[in-house]
Amino acid sequence: MTGSRSTPESRPGDPRGALLGDRPGSRTVTATGDAARAFLVALAQGLSARRLYGADHPRSRDSVTAATGRAKALLAESRRPVFSLLGAEVVYGDQPLRDPGPVGLAERLSTAGVQRIELRGAPTEGEMATFLGELELALRAAGRPEGADPSAPAPGDVVAPTAGEPANLVWGALRPRDSEHGGPAGSRDGDMAWPGPGAESSGREMPDLGVELEAISWIWDEIRAGRPLPLVEAEGVIRSLGVVLRDLPPGSAPRVADPGAWSYGPLHAMHSALLAMAWIREGGGTPAEIMDLGLAGLFHDVGLVRVAPSGSFEHAGSLDASERRSLETHPLEGARLLLASDARLALAAVVAFEHHLLPRGGGYPAAARMGPTHPASRLVQLLSAYDALRSKRPFRAARSPEAAREVLRSGSGRLFDASLVAEFERFDFELPASVAPDPEGVTNGGQAGRHASS
Repeated sequence: MTGSRSTPESRPGDPRGALLGDRPGSRTVTATGDAARAFLVALAQGLSARRLYGADHPRSRDSVTAATGRAKALLAESRRPVFSLLGAEVVYGDQPLRDPGPVGLAERLSTAGVQRIELRGAPTEGEMATFLGELELALRAAGRPEGADPSAPAPGDVVAPTAGEPANLVWGALRPRDSEHGGPAGSRDGDMAWPGPGAESSGREMPDLGVELEAISWIWDEIRAGRPLPLVEAEGVIRSLGVVLRDLPPGSAPRVADPGAWSYGPLHAMHSALLAMAWIREGGGTPAEIMDLGLAGLFHDVGLVRVAPSGSFEHAGSLDASERRSLETHPLEGARLLLASDARLALAAVVAFEHHLLPRGGGYPAAARMGPTHPASRLVQLLSAYDALRSKRPFRAARSPEAAREVLRSGSGRLFDASLVAEFERFDFELPASVAPDPEGVTNGGQAGRHASS
């Protein structure tokens, strides 16, 4: 159930004109928080009963009946309820769920790969029993050594009820698309039309990315000022960058070699989006996937706009202990901001939360006891690190393309996904691009944090 979200009124200095499409966004209409909490409590009670007494015990059967009733009550208020779980955070529809019920439930499920729970219709008690059983298997699989139980679903696999029953209860990892239903609410198939064989190119030799960079700086200013994240404008930026990419050879992306007075934050966001879009385009990604990965690249460090709005981490020398603690909160702050902004930013929120978690464990947020991170998170982690290495910072000089690639190679398997590092070698992310001088009135746009490899 969706409603329209009108484009906000232009403000003085608003640079959006060249970037915006004419498609309005949408926001999910949600039920009351009480009904959503009651459903989560019923799930927790059902899982506890199964763990303590087994699936066939009367208390377990009673808990199935109770959870089925809570699901139906929730459906009476919202046609298709959706929960997004990210660590301890729970978003219902597109609104954060305050006090989301049982302590630790969301974090345990998220760790097991249950990052999305969706009710597609009124479940039977048989469906609810199957659903609770699948959640129990996922929780068990997450706590076992790799390969201990091949019959259990891998964390992140989408699991539907058993064959023969309608899929009214579905869970899985947050991802760009849902193969059965053509994409989650707000899917953007058709937003960008990549040219087919023989399509004419504009023949531009050096893209000018000044308009896009100015728009990103304006978006950062809106967030810094505490106003709603302007998703329509952000999608306009991604569409515009898509037009730039379609004029370039596959497997390539432009880079602004001389940013002049433009600050690092918006520039890093733009480069990360371009690299992610070029990568998924080369792999045959759909327009919806290109849009989702572009937004994930654009917003992966958005938490820094809230954590350090004045760019306080951009100075020579090492960070002190207080600055380091503050810096390490930006993944969670970014995820919260994105989840609270729009349901269509679910994947971007996952990437913001996970992009500093390491393949073998470690990284930050330190409290995140996660299983394997999302493939999009691992991709943006690698690509954003490359851009950070290639960028001049107050605390170090920019590395050459080959030196930056060598850092990625040396971190393969330890800091970065080894398969992605190997695949990175065939891409050319150094095509020259230009930007106009930083126009008067555009602020510093925030800044991005120091990557493990930077």
